[in-house]
Amino acid sequence: MKSFEQVFTSIAAFIMGLMPAAGFGFFAYLCYAGIPGAGGIVGALLFTLAGLFFGYQIYITASRRGIGEFVSRLDASPDLDNLAPTSNSNYRKLTAREYFDLHQKGEMLFKGGYLRIWGDFRERQLETVNLIDRVQLDEPNTLQLLFSSGNRLTIHKPETILESPTYLKILSADSIKWEWFDEEQKRTCYFSYHLQNSRISTYTNSSWESHDMDILLGEPAVLMSQVEE
Repeated sequence: MKSFEQVFTSIAAFIMGLMPAAGFGFFAYLCYAGIPGAGGIVGALLFTLAGLFFGYQIYITASRRGIGEFVSRLDASPDLDNLAPTSNSNYRKLTAREYFDLHQKGEMLFKGGYLRIWGDFRERQLETVNLIDRVQLDEPNTLQLLFSSGNRLTIHKPETILESPTYLKILSADSIKWEWFDEEQKRTCYFSYHLQNSRISTYTNSSWESHDMDILLGEPAVLMSQVEE
């Protein structure tokens, strides 16, 4: 049974998808009414098909990623990612080694929160609180975040780590593996993301099916946001 939130999201996504479809439908009517003969019919048909296509794409994306996620991109800050931290700023720009060393000294700024992997955030305990318990750095360049829940995030070749009290962001990586304990299957599952030739391929031993709109190449490889209090 769908929750109220799911029903609301589906209805709102349908309305959002209906808006461009209605707009193209209006132009289809103008084309049909204003151009005599076959030209008007063909033009109206093209506008109608375009409206249905764009409306469907908006509906699918909004219903899959959520209305708030679709309307606004609150976590996207590419310009700020290029800023160098000042001596008194509560913000760090680190390598994997620097991040590991600071964690070993107990000098963490970010403790944990909700997790996104290239924009992917649905289910698989990504939407639950994940508090960082330990950090490991394996050669040649593999960073592991181990959480108090028992979940594990493995990042191969992470580049540019941004840390503040409210978020942890890793801008790029070659591959990422997310491991969690699945309560229904009663076993540890994994979901792996591999970046190659500007495309992300996924592999898993779980029943979770990934969709094209779940993973966004323009998003940071890893983004953890602060737990809401």
